[in-house]
Amino acid sequence: MTEQERAKASAEAYQKLRQELDSRLKADRRLAEIAEKIKSGRAGFQDTAEYSEIVSKHLAQVIQDGIGKISNPSGLQMVCESLLKDHYEAINDVLGSVQTVLDEQCGIHIRSQKAEYPEERVQTLAHSLVDPTVSAETIRRRAGAPVENAAKSMHDDYMQENAKFRSDAGLECWIVRATDGKCCAWCTSMAGRYLYGTEPQDVFRRHDNCGCTIYYDTAKTTQTLRGTGKKWEIVSETARQLEQKNTWTKKLTSPPKTKEPIRLDYKQAKELERRNLSQFRGLTSGAESGIMKLKDSGD
Repeated sequence: MTEQERAKASAEAYQKLRQELDSRLKADRRLAEIAEKIKSGRAGFQDTAEYSEIVSKHLAQVIQDGIGKISNPSGLQMVCESLLKDHYEAINDVLGSVQTVLDEQCGIHIRSQKAEYPEERVQTLAHSLVDPTVSAETIRRRAGAPVENAAKSMHDDYMQENAKFRSDAGLECWIVRATDGKCCAWCTSMAGRYLYGTEPQDVFRRHDNCGCTIYYDTAKTTQTLRGTGKKWEIVSETARQLEQKNTWTKKLTSPPKTKEPIRLDYKQAKELERRNLSQFRGLTSGAESGIMKLKDSGD
């Protein structure tokens, strides 16, 4: 087979697996529900984390099932890299659209930051799928949990990048790591809500089959609008902290220790916020909403 023929075969294999993935995503009811929340502006980062988890599982399954259908090793590596790059673009688009809506609701005018593409990690993972020194079963295992983990971590990368950017801009940011209730001892020790800069060093790390949800929150969203029919109420930071503490109590053997923030009265807090934000009014997210559109084979 010539180089040109191998390239053509690889492209055809990618298109087939891309179509298979799109078909699986369209058939997933939970994913459709989250997509509707995003389009209607009702989604938060917990929803995007679930979106990422669902897509990541489908992605890993499609690659696992496609291993035996791609005889050309370089083609398999290319397909894996391409599908992970597709997911990187999609998850950053989804997060950017949700971030824009959340910021508009809270009067924040700071553009979202696209996370850096983890090219080296993706290439290393894809190359491991064409290792001639290991068994077919090992290759299949590598195409499962490690691929899913890498895909989910792209959501975490966005969280980390934007928490840092906003903290540098003067906003008080919090890192939240919540378990799924079926986690290991290490994940339990990492769970909690931390003021940015005080979080554990490995709070954004994942192991294979990790079910933790990782996202960030900014201080300006402490007065969160909560829908109650046609009325709205302001949820205070104290109430939100109490809700978070109750969640910890249910999921963890003991609540994680975090540094308590300095307490300011309302006028002091508003003045500090005004001074910090005044430097960044020029950084806006632009006019486009970027609302997610699930890909299909016709895009």
